[in-house]
Amino acid sequence: MRRSSLIALVVAAAPLTAQDPVADGAVHATFERWARESRIAGVAVGRLRDGATTVITAGMIRVGAPAPITDSTTFEIGSITKALTGTLLADMVLRREVHLSDPVQLHLPEGWIVPAHPSGRAITLLDLATHTSGLPPMPADFAPSNAADPYADYTDAKLRASLASASLSSVPGTAYGYSNFGAAILG
Repeated sequence: MRRSSLIALVVAAAPLTAQDPVADGAVHATFERWARESRIAGVAVGRLRDGATTVITAGMIRVGAPAPITDSTTFEIGSITKALTGTLLADMVLRREVHLSDPVQLHLPEGWIVPAHPSGRAITLLDLATHTSGLPPMPADFAPSNAADPYADYTDAKLRASLASASLSSVPGTAYGYSNFGAAILG
């Protein structure tokens, strides 16, 4: 259901910028219909226009949950974080604060160690952003104690240690391999 909610948010959010409160009611009615049809569990869309904030909500926090989504419901955004991180990276590149060809080591805090490939090719910001770093999908020590909040107990220290001991599956920049681990390092 999360995927459906996300799709509704993305599809419905763009047209809202040029609409008025009457149209907002139509969007709300559409979301309510989608929730009744079980196409989405629920959705919230926010808009800022001319200094005024509008929030349109519909549905429940999860299928069968008695709690409706409101304008103060907190959502986990999960992998949307990767898109936001990529957007911030693009902005930093445009501002010439970083270069996509920069070795990631250049931008990590002191004491962090990035694994080296025997070829000598360093992992770059571009490699992390395009999932071509050679890093595994998840850190080797990732073992969540709470499946509902899997990253709650994964600390910065664990991430740092796991990066230092990681083995690369390929020469950075040469092979695609989806990596939440690499995305976390880029973030």
